[in-house]
Amino acid sequence: MNRQQTRQADRFGEDSDTHYITFRLADGDFALEILRVQELRGWGPVTRIPNSPAHVRGLLNVRGAIVPVVDLRLCLSMSTRLCDKETVVIVVKVVAQGVEKLVGLLVDAAIGVLEAGHYQLRDTAHFGERVDKTLFAGQAVSGKQEYTLLNVDRLHPDASPVLQVGPPQQRHSKSSYAGVNDLENQ
Repeated sequence: MNRQQTRQADRFGEDSDTHYITFRLADGDFALEILRVQELRGWGPVTRIPNSPAHVRGLLNVRGAIVPVVDLRLCLSMSTRLCDKETVVIVVKVVAQGVEKLVGLLVDAAIGVLEAGHYQLRDTAHFGERVDKTLFAGQAVSGKQEYTLLNVDRLHPDASPVLQVGPPQQRHSKSSYAGVNDLENQ
């Protein structure tokens, strides 16, 4: 790692041994710390929550723990899409209001693992004024390959105003659940 990469890695609290799980959303590649990942699951049925925001797709039972599933496409103002065989729920540990909790992140596809030592880490300053930078930790860049690093602690509905329940017009209706099934309808 060169001096600039070392300074940037120090700012992120990272070192060359840090690994990230990488995944795709629409046309973008994203990453989050692999040590926060509890498990990856293929998309399956969730229990819907009445009057919840559209980006909260429902609840998932993960070995006895009830986990909210958040659609990252909707959190990041991307269009929704039907879930398919490549759709993955990444179950991650987050710290929300001082308590460790689990949240499921619905993503288009898992890509692989990124080793931080092979990438230049940049902060969010270059993202622009209109982007809510609290959801992002920065960017990992190597040549033409770029991954946006997510701040996982901001991805739980209790941790971010972006993920809170909004006015009724922002809440989903039954028809907005593309590819979602109720557990009770099985």
